[in-house]
Amino acid sequence: MLNIVEKYSTTEVVEAEDGVVAIEYVIVAGALVVALAALWTAFGGALSQKLQDIVDGIGGGGGGGGTP
Repeated sequence: MLNIVEKYSTTEVVEAEDGVVAIEYVIVAGALVVALAALWTAFGGALSQKLQDIVDGIGGGGGGGGTP
């Protein structure tokens, strides 16, 4: 009788669901990485150009920043 209670107890269900939750987290993390890569690809060039314009404006437009 005790084996039947242990067989259908909720602890085994929770242990089985832990693996599913871990897989879901991995899938969500992978989707997040793909989304961030897509955003970086779409806006990375524009962002890089804006930052370079700001650096050029601060440094007098010389770029590189080596010896004057």
